[in-house]
Amino acid sequence: MSNYLNLDKQSPPVEIGKIVRPHGVRGNVKVILFNKQSNTLCIGRKVVADSNGKQTSLTIVDIKPLNDGKIITFKEVTTIEEAETLRGHTIVIPYDELPPCDPGEFFIRDLIGMTVTSANGDVMGVVDENTQSGEVAVFHVRNGNDVEYIPFLKERVAEIDIKKRIIKINDNV
Repeated sequence: MSNYLNLDKQSPPVEIGKIVRPHGVRGNVKVILFNKQSNTLCIGRKVVADSNGKQTSLTIVDIKPLNDGKIITFKEVTTIEEAETLRGHTIVIPYDELPPCDPGEFFIRDLIGMTVTSANGDVMGVVDENTQSGEVAVFHVRNGNDVEYIPFLKERVAEIDIKKRIIKINDNV
């Protein structure tokens, strides 16, 4: 396994999914996608498996659906032992390799730095980070030294105005 995919500050990595376990004895792995509707992972795509900065470049040669995830075969991984070393790694690709968003869509990472307000317009803070909790993105909304964790759920997020850089939150959820 080599390290040939360029992940740099000009195109920071985007987390696509997580390798949860080997699948079978030929080096396949089960991957849970952070966006189940995503078609970003496909045959021929080069990705990086990342675990705390330890990166391994991989090429997808086969991908199949399986219940809540995908079974992926990488060119560079041919045994269950090699697949086991990837358990827990996050699959990332460079930001500039993402497909463009449709109108009204956005990438979660593009919400970093946006102002968060309550439904009545009171400023709650600024999104300074987001993390995944299972399948749900969680905004870290900072107001001075205080941080509030807000799940990115339809019922909780009333409105996102990309042009004005404002996220309006439903207070009663």
